[in-house]
Amino acid sequence: YYEEAGRGRPLVLAHGFSATARMWEGQVAAFRDRYRVITFDARGQGRSEVPADPAAYAQPIMVEDLRQVIAHLGLDRPVVCGLSMGGNVVLNLALAHPEAVAGVVVCGTGAGSEDPEAWAVTIQGWIELLEGPGIEAFAEMYLADPILADYADRSPAAREFLWSAITSNTAAGLALGLRGVVGKRPTVYS
Repeated sequence: YYEEAGRGRPLVLAHGFSATARMWEGQVAAFRDRYRVITFDARGQGRSEVPADPAAYAQPIMVEDLRQVIAHLGLDRPVVCGLSMGGNVVLNLALAHPEAVAGVVVCGTGAGSEDPEAWAVTIQGWIELLEGPGIEAFAEMYLADPILADYADRSPAAREFLWSAITSNTAAGLALGLRGVVGKRPTVYS
């Protein structure tokens, strides 16, 4: 699933884990007067397809998905920007296909944990929450986690926006993304 707004030089925005393309609403409003802004929901998230096969989720697949969005829309070397998981995707797109992009903006991007064993425990706990109690229990926990709490605690509107974005996903799609993409990132030092 993708959306376009505006005209001009293409700018593609890749969202963070569980946030969906909706996270970019403010940026779309700010840039659409000067740029052709494209936002999309990553595989397994938001309004995009949720393949049931766990093998359909991996970092190289997400990079290829972004490359295919660019090709499908006929974009000539767009600037790509990503936050968190999306930042990792755009960074890896630029490394694998430098000819495909004119510029890259990488924001708040995790490359994996300093402690892979602790990260694996965290990821497994999140998966169990999604596969057990479900998406709302996951959203409640995730909004209290330091990863999102700083944003969620800024205002009731910020919390509601994040809650809505997270719960617009399926529990299955997020669990598959955690298993195949987020949980398998190499450590920042490797």
